[in-house]
Amino acid sequence: DMNEMYFELIRGIEKGPDGYMALGELGNLYMSRGRMPEAALAYLKASEGLRAAGHLEAIWPMLPVIEQQLPQQGYTLRRELLGGPQPATP
Repeated sequence: DMNEMYFELIRGIEKGPDGYMALGELGNLYMSRGRMPEAALAYLKASEGLRAAGHLEAIWPMLPVIEQQLPQQGYTLRRELLGGPQPATP
């Protein structure tokens, strides 16, 4: 049942340091339901934990959705992943 899966993922997010994995799965769930804006937000939040944990390779599959739905954040994230200079933010 999708509702139960959603609540399991939320519990995983709340548990702590590996919550980024649950956030990634939550993004997948949102994508499967066609809820792209929510998927992008979940993926963006997951990317923070993945970067901190050094799992940069896991961010790449999420990046197209982030870039499509959240262009500025997606651009910044791509630049960080590529190690390029960061644009000045106002």
